Amino acid sequence: MKISVPIVFIVFMFLLVPVSYSDSWDMQQIQKSHRLLSELGKHVTGQHDLVMLSNNKKGKIWLIDNNNLTVLDSIQLSKPHIIRILLSSDKHNIFFLQANGKVEIYNRHLKSVVSEIKVGRQSSSMAISHDGRYLAIGNLQPHSVVILDATNLTPLKYLSVHDGFGMESGVAQIYPNPIRETFAIGLNDIPQLWEISYADNPYPGFSGWEHGYHNESGDLVKAQPFPVRRLIAREIIKDFRFGPEFLSLIGNNGEGLAHIVDVDIRRTLFKIEGIKELNIPEAAIWDEQSQPILASSQQKQNLLQIIDTENWQLIKSINLPSIGQFVRAHPQSPYAFVSLQDQNKIAVIDKAKLEFVRSLNMQSDDSIKELKFGRHGKHLYVQSNHAIEIVDSQTLKRVKRFQLR
Repeated sequence: MKISVPIVFIVFMFLLVPVSYSDSWDMQQIQKSHRLLSELGKHVTGQHDLVMLSNNKKGKIWLIDNNNLTVLDSIQLSKPHIIRILLSSDKHNIFFLQANGKVEIYNRHLKSVVSEIKVGRQSSSMAISHDGRYLAIGNLQPHSVVILDATNLTPLKYLSVHDGFGMESGVAQIYPNPIRETFAIGLNDIPQLWEISYADNPYPGFSGWEHGYHNESGDLVKAQPFPVRRLIAREIIKDFRFGPEFLSLIGNNGEGLAHIVDVDIRRTLFKIEGIKELNIPEAAIWDEQSQPILASSQQKQNLLQIIDTENWQLIKSINLPSIGQFVRAHPQSPYAFVSLQDQNKIAVIDKAKLEFVRSLNMQSDDSIKELKFGRHGKHLYVQSNHAIEIVDSQTLKRVKRFQLR
């Protein structure tokens, strides 16, 4: 049997067209899944400076008063596969995202779930706007971002994720940018990063053609709610962190090389050459002599790499006792702290001298899962599977320890 050239061409073109999952869980289905389970608006009495720590796999949450260092709430959930837990800006509600796309609001006063919705079939990430008004959820299936009202989970917008030419992508990560009032989004399958504005009056450039982010250079076409800007990357960047003043995104490509994408110009400007496998999403930035520097551990070497964020050149390599994981810094502490892989130790770094000071041995017998500062930077919270230890970030003395059950 002889197959004609046109038929071969049609079959070939069909194979090139990406499969679309955009109709597998659409806005109508999302709206139908929305349920208000209890009266909203009831609050916990009194305002607290809270630190939230969680064990997503076990569905366990601890809320600690950062002033008197007491556990205010210990919440055990019977939810499977929780992948993201967020605290509302007023500290009254907790948001849960499950891998199956289900989002819930847990009210601390009522001690129960008050609202729920299903935003997709398989979700990957969730972020809350800096003003606490909106949630953004990224999905792997379907390829979409869904914006919700954080008050009661009312769906506000459904965005199909594609490159503008038909190639779709799942969402890898979402982070809020408080300076620009946007959600920044890393994508799994296409060399783009997205920026979705949640501002009441989005900047010029979020609608139609524009020349820049600033008023004097961009068009003044009024954008629709939650407009999108596509940032062109040279390669796929799934995860990232913000650069100084939230004006750039720093992320690794598939080979572990860090790219710097300018959010104004909307393209990659630099690569950090010669250093592979930086753990950029868990890196820290602090000012050294009025110049911001980036400190990142490496995934296969016992090194903390210090990088100048002006020219993106290596300043110094600091030897660590073991491979580093999380790097945490706060303006009110003279030290940066690095958790060490598969150990119950923290490396202490002098931020001014850029030197290793010593290791802090935690009392827990398992590896560290999280490092987190309190709001004012005085206390560093160190979480393992079995304990939370609190360290004074200036004196390096242990202040308190909670056994986790």
